Amino acid sequence: MTITTTNKFDYSKVPAVTGVFWLAKLITTGMGESVSDALSSIISKPATLLVSVVAFLILLTMQLRSDRYRPQFYWPTVATLAIAGTALADETHDALGIGYPISVAIYLIATMVVSMGVNGFSKKFEVATFWFAYILTRPVGASIADYCGYGTPNLGNEVMSLVWIALFIPVMIYLGVKFHQQLVAEKAA
Repeated sequence: MTITTTNKFDYSKVPAVTGVFWLAKLITTGMGESVSDALSSIISKPATLLVSVVAFLILLTMQLRSDRYRPQFYWPTVATLAIAGTALADETHDALGIGYPISVAIYLIATMVVSMGVNGFSKKFEVATFWFAYILTRPVGASIADYCGYGTPNLGNEVMSLVWIALFIPVMIYLGVKFHQQLVAEKAA
């Protein structure tokens, strides 16, 4: 796996991927799940989806228009994405009656198609395409987690939390090591 460190993609609008980045990402994901569920019980699931999507689009517009990474735009965008993605996954299952395995497949295929756009089909809209692919990863993850926690495996949130953490840590370590190796190689070249 190659991690691009050149200006092929406009990474100046995203923060450095460090331990603090992953901590913030985990917090926004957990917060998104909790806030989405809380809002859904207060104002309804469809209203939660609508409000969070509108908030996300406003913040994403501000992020895309900024000239560089600005934490005050980036992290609220990521946080509202987590809320909207959770609400989207919940609505797909609850309102549309689509089972978790099917919704996982739908969102996973959509993510792969959009990701191909990030990698070459859509140079003109590369940053927007990246964000759209990023958006789709949230309902994929939420649908998988809900299926494993409440669906046929019915492992519960506690077990699934441990499983996700166990999967996340080695991936984070691998990406960190690989990125460091590439930086060292680029500096040596």
